[in-house]
Amino acid sequence: MTRLPFAALFAVLLISALPRSAGADEIFTGPTPGWVMEAGQLPVPSDALRAAAVNGQVQLLSDQQVDWDGEEKQTYHRVATLITAPPGLEPAARLQFVYAPGYESLTLTRLVVVRGEKVIDLTETVRAEIATGGASDTTGGPLTAVITVPDLAVGDIVDHAFVRRTLPVMSGANRGGSAALEFDVPTAESRLTLNWPAEWPIYISGWPSHVTFTQNPAQDGIVRHVWTTRDHVPGPVEAMTPVSHAAHVSLAYSAFPDWSAISAALGGHYLESYPLGADWDARLRAIQASTFSDGERVIAALRAVQNDLALIDRPLDAGQAFLARRPEEVTRAGSGDSRDKALLLRSMLDKMGIEAYVALARRVGGHGLDMAQPSPFAFDHAIVKAMVDGAPYWVDPSARHQGGDFYGNAIPDLGYVLPLAGADQQQLEWIDPGYNAAWNRNIEETLRFTPLGAYLTVNTRMTGVAANDMRAQLAEQALATVGAAQLADYAARYPGLRELEPLTHTDEITFNEVTLTARYLIPAPVLAGDLGAAFPFGGASDFMASLPAPGGAPRVAPLDLGPARTDYLRVTITGAPFAIEMPMPVNLYNDGFSYGFNSYPDGAGGMVLEWSYGTVMRQITPEMAETVLRDAQTLRESRVFTSNLNRAAGTP
Repeated sequence: MTRLPFAALFAVLLISALPRSAGADEIFTGPTPGWVMEAGQLPVPSDALRAAAVNGQVQLLSDQQVDWDGEEKQTYHRVATLITAPPGLEPAARLQFVYAPGYESLTLTRLVVVRGEKVIDLTETVRAEIATGGASDTTGGPLTAVITVPDLAVGDIVDHAFVRRTLPVMSGANRGGSAALEFDVPTAESRLTLNWPAEWPIYISGWPSHVTFTQNPAQDGIVRHVWTTRDHVPGPVEAMTPVSHAAHVSLAYSAFPDWSAISAALGGHYLESYPLGADWDARLRAIQASTFSDGERVIAALRAVQNDLALIDRPLDAGQAFLARRPEEVTRAGSGDSRDKALLLRSMLDKMGIEAYVALARRVGGHGLDMAQPSPFAFDHAIVKAMVDGAPYWVDPSARHQGGDFYGNAIPDLGYVLPLAGADQQQLEWIDPGYNAAWNRNIEETLRFTPLGAYLTVNTRMTGVAANDMRAQLAEQALATVGAAQLADYAARYPGLRELEPLTHTDEITFNEVTLTARYLIPAPVLAGDLGAAFPFGGASDFMASLPAPGGAPRVAPLDLGPARTDYLRVTITGAPFAIEMPMPVNLYNDGFSYGFNSYPDGAGGMVLEWSYGTVMRQITPEMAETVLRDAQTLRESRVFTSNLNRAAGTP
């Protein structure tokens, strides 16, 4: 038999077998497929496993088996859960299955409740309730099927199995996947079986030594690969763990050695030159006439696509698999998903002589995509890579409310992406977001003490992602609503605070700088009371929000501080009729963040307090995390400076 090249394997179905409806807007019941090797008697959990029960549950069996019928993928999954305590009743009674109806269907093959010696078969009596799930703009909105298991009791075993049939959304798309072998709940036995076609090469992520692996010789054109774990007890869950660090064993597998097959199959469509439509041709000419550099043209075209086309979710079965619609169709409709917007922007840049590529990305989890095996399902988003002065410049045409010129535009912080540049694109590329993806905020508070009380002026200047976020918030909320929230925040710090002027704002969109200004009064009678006895300076509620929580036991996983962030707070005190004692400075620097708290006098009755915080590295090794966590606790203790104003003023 002649074997097609990998790229051709992907390309065939892009033309000849577009996704058809799986008829999967409901869940059916049916027999277990003949290819499934049924598990025997359920494992008996050890006393240690029972003692480690999580939320009143122990998983006795997780049996996943995968088979292929041509290009259709069939996944059988059986799960048996023992309820050990009352907290396990409610989750065990609610079985949830998420699937994409455009190309997937589910069949329930087994649902029994084992109660001592009694087996209650509910397979044909229960019905699934279907609800919409969260939508992904490149895979369509999934559905969630919920099956309620009635009248459960502690000691019951809920034993269910289903078969997921997945149609090929593009040729070769089903020749890979991933499966978890370990879970957040203790598990007596977990098994993954791949009935892998012998004619396909196989590439698999590594697995630890406690996982048992067997491989049977080819029989009837199938090689059976089996991985098994036993008596798994999950460790403690650690917060702020990088997506690239798996707490539990998960296996990824693929028939493709690299990403070139996907890039080649889709690249033909995404590298084509398309007409834009008359209106957008005119826009393009206007951009060319009003700009003087490739950088300016990239930003002008980007803003047009971002702001003048509505963003929609478009499921896979509403078009040609992972292919975007042609730009002329998108501009005529006035809306598009991330694929559509990316192809439109690439086409605009191409017509201006700027080299550009659509790149597939993952909105959440892209920083760990280097651990994945090649599959189009690794992605749920599309962006654009433009080459400007010989260097890559990454932009997200689906982002809204962005500001900034070429040098101030926020680079999408999405980790690894796949540019659709043809068969030569074998590897993912890493986006270095640099400073432009940082969340930056500068708060200046002025406290002017007078006989009437303390006048407080708050000036908040945001740049980078912080400016984009505030611009997006103001697009959804009235400025008065934002002002009321800020007033409530400061009133919690200073009870009795009064607003003197409503919040105002300015937006220098070219420089991506949003500024909010508000004026308040803390009346003198309030200062003379309990507030004045311990008057707080600083301490904004969300100041240094990326700060890690204190640790307990030594950390096992790396620490992820998230995207770059800087926070600066300056409090200027004037007109105080007393001398406020200067606080001790605190200055910290570690692999995770830098922090400074300093003060200095500013004339008679005046003082300036300064807090500064900035992330250094995103991911911290477990060894260095101990220092970061220790310094974080020191930081918390100095985030607010308090002074007894009554005593300083001579009040008893």
